[in-house]
Amino acid sequence: MAVRKDKKDPKEQPIRFPRKQLQDHDKSLLEEQWITQVLFERLKAGDQLSLAERKYICSKLKYFKPNDPGLPPLSAEDIDACRDSVFTDLYLTYFKNYEGWYPQRDYKADEIPSNQKKADVAVLTGNYQRWQTVLSGKPLKDPLQRSVQVETNRQLKNLKFYCKRMGYGYNRYEHLAKGTILHSRFLYLTLLEYYQESNEKEKTITICGHKILFDANAYVHILFRHYAAQVKEHQQDKSYHPGDFDHRDLPGQLFEILESYRQVVDCNKFSESYLLFKFNGTNYILWWENKPYQGRATEPVLLIKTLYPVTEKRDLNKIATLKESRISENLSIYL
Repeated sequence: MAVRKDKKDPKEQPIRFPRKQLQDHDKSLLEEQWITQVLFERLKAGDQLSLAERKYICSKLKYFKPNDPGLPPLSAEDIDACRDSVFTDLYLTYFKNYEGWYPQRDYKADEIPSNQKKADVAVLTGNYQRWQTVLSGKPLKDPLQRSVQVETNRQLKNLKFYCKRMGYGYNRYEHLAKGTILHSRFLYLTLLEYYQESNEKEKTITICGHKILFDANAYVHILFRHYAAQVKEHQQDKSYHPGDFDHRDLPGQLFEILESYRQVVDCNKFSESYLLFKFNGTNYILWWENKPYQGRATEPVLLIKTLYPVTEKRDLNKIATLKESRISENLSIYL
């Protein structure tokens, strides 16, 4: 169901809410009520809401009561603007049970009735089919979508090799591929929400005369390769983030660490390949590569490639040759 568009003054600028404000759990009740009412009116008017705004208001629709007491509460499932939010909620609920083969509990730990579970699985399957069609088509023009398309298809290729090596049949591959594609759609929406909030498509910092750059390709790569081990049966040879970095704002957290590094680095010993550090007790390695960026031959940068927890012997050997510099209670940098 499409939401009715109310007439309004075209010169009037709608009130917009940043993701940080929406996610703040310490908001007063009055502020929360105000935000909810403003977003509800914008939703009714058919305004363009950000993903974060849609997620906020769509999760609250069930608490709204229609004017006619004989009507059921509003349902996010029936509103076009809430489709992405509904998918995200269902994915997080069913990510290990996306076929609904097993009993499933909701966020209140109540068991979901079989008829509701069947309906939820149908929504997930519809999202899977549509997203699979998008990813398997021609190369996408949008840079973020293109990065996600390339990485997802690489994952599916690796999944085929894994299933062949394990002796799994077609049905097993199809089941695991469905999980990979659903995960891809979840990650795409996560990244899109971040970039809708950020004015920087590329995040940069200069250290020792070197411009270090983090773009969407790096963000996509790290989330696909080093997050959510539970849904990547075919990729257990990778090291996975234990939860120190919030996947919704990885660039922000990472660049806080790079800023700390800039304050203490000896430029005579600066590495043009990697940075090793300890964050919340876990050792990490951040890799970058010196190269021209997107065809700009006159502007070589250190392009960030990946970030993951240190487990391999070669990286542990690197740490053994360095000195640990304590920056704060949670952060040390190896110099």
